[in-house]
Amino acid sequence: MNSSDFIAKYDDYKKIIDSKIKNYFHIENVLDESMNYAINSGKRIRPILFMNTLEMLQTEIDDEKIQIALCIELIHNYSLVHDDLPAMDNDDYRRGNFTVHKKYGYDVAILCGDALLNFAYENLFDICMKSSQKSLYLKAFSYIAKMAGNRGMIKGQILDIKRDVNSFNDLIEIYILKTSNLFLASIMSAAIIAEADDLKKNKLYYFAKNLGILFQINDDLKDDGDGDLSILNYIEKKQAKKVLEEYAGKCRENLKYFSNNNFLMNLIDYLT
Repeated sequence: MNSSDFIAKYDDYKKIIDSKIKNYFHIENVLDESMNYAINSGKRIRPILFMNTLEMLQTEIDDEKIQIALCIELIHNYSLVHDDLPAMDNDDYRRGNFTVHKKYGYDVAILCGDALLNFAYENLFDICMKSSQKSLYLKAFSYIAKMAGNRGMIKGQILDIKRDVNSFNDLIEIYILKTSNLFLASIMSAAIIAEADDLKKNKLYYFAKNLGILFQINDDLKDDGDGDLSILNYIEKKQAKKVLEEYAGKCRENLKYFSNNNFLMNLIDYLT
């Protein structure tokens, strides 16, 4: 797979998510409107990771699986709505548009994030109840919830806002909690649903963990150290690029075990 094939494949995945998520909520009030606004755009990396992992593990992507991918995207977007609030990162813009609290107010933004998270879990429960694979789905959905919860992504957020960062290693730990954990949720839930063996799960676990760190370091380099939480506040740019390549190497090493790994290998290149 060359770079143009990778971009085409990425776009195909993204079109699936975008088409399903557009106007996802029937508008009855301002809350529904804000929820549609919050999920209207994005890179869709997490649901794409979920879908591609299924394909790599030779599991068919049906509408049920797409709905699970959408739930992961809803969880991600809830976290962004809350992350942008004045009490957190205090951002006025997201993806080139006003953040939810700037457009609809703080009160609606808080409830918007709450509603997105709750709807994601409500939908996952509905999928599970209707499925013949209840036990398998329960394991996968429980994993997603743990990675997004108070020992996962939210723990990373509290360490971030309290600026509990005293070293480069502390920074990497926050990157694992804030970013890698939703990558883990996406990839490992797919591995559970595909009934991957323990060795494959182990390889995918470390791939996802390192990919999250890689993703965050790449963001820091693109932003040129803008913001308090950046690798460039701890090491120089030249060294940061070296660290980026080290994590890219770790990602590639864990993917070597899989035969149909072209898309994810290209994703690593894309992020470096």
